[in-house]
Amino acid sequence: MMKNLFLAIAVATFLLCGNALAQTKQTDDEKAIGAVLMKAGQAWESGDVAKFAETLTADCVHVDPFGKLITGRENIKATLQWVRDEVYKKEKLDLEIGETTLRFLNADAAIVVMKMKETGKNNPTSGAYLETFTVSRVNNEWKISSFQGIDIREPPKSPTK
Repeated sequence: MMKNLFLAIAVATFLLCGNALAQTKQTDDEKAIGAVLMKAGQAWESGDVAKFAETLTADCVHVDPFGKLITGRENIKATLQWVRDEVYKKEKLDLEIGETTLRFLNADAAIVVMKMKETGKNNPTSGAYLETFTVSRVNNEWKISSFQGIDIREPPKSPTK
C-alpha cells in the first residue's frame, strides 16, 4: 500500500514539476495522463493484467526488454499475463518512480519518459529501467498507445579512455 502511495505521489510530482514548461498549475490533460499511468502502474504491481490492458489503445505497440515487438492490446495482454503467471510466479511487485518528463507532441499525443525500479523476489529482471510511453487521446480519454522499457546498467568498460 505504501508503494502505491509513493507511486501516486511520484506521478503527481512529475506532472507538477517535470513538465518542460515548469507550469505551476497542472492542466486537465496532465492530470488525465498521470491517472492513466498510475492505473497502469498499480495494475502491474498487483498482477491485474486485465486492468493494465484497459489503459492501452486497441492498436497499442509494445517492445519488451528483449526487443520483441508485440502489437495489439489482446496480444500484449496475453504476453504480460504469461510474464506475471510464469516468470514472476504471480507475485506482487514493487515499482518506484524516479525522474520523469512529459512532452506534448500535439493536443492529442504526448511522450512520457520515466526512470523506474521494479523489484520482486521472483523477478529475474529486478532493477532499474528507463520506460517510454506514448499516450494518445482516444474518444476524449487518454490511453497508452506504445511503451517500451530498457534495462539501466553500467556500460562495459572500454579499453580506451
